[in-house]
Amino acid sequence: MFAQDRESEMLWARLLAYVAATMNQELLLRNEYLAADNRILKVQIKRRLLLSEGEKATLAEIAHRLARMVVEDVAAKLASYRALSSRRGLHGHMRSRAMEVILRRFGG
Repeated sequence: MFAQDRESEMLWARLLAYVAATMNQELLLRNEYLAADNRILKVQIKRRLLLSEGEKATLAEIAHRLARMVVEDVAAKLASYRALSSRRGLHGHMRSRAMEVILRRFGG
């Protein structure tokens, strides 16, 4: 019974990894398309674009969410670095001053 459960878990894990990889590839391709589209449009548009207040607010809101995701990702990575370094006995003398400031700032 235990072996069957484990096999089922492995199957689900493999399926989840496949779906995640497929979605990641799709998102990378979309980003590549949008970057190329932006480069082409910048060349064609000679003057500065004037955005409405609503357009500015939309872009600012998306940028804010993206920045929050990046900060959370960095904080998670720093927390795991701190845990790993403390297990290895590197907690104090092997880390730079900059790393200490970052860890304090993001709560790692």
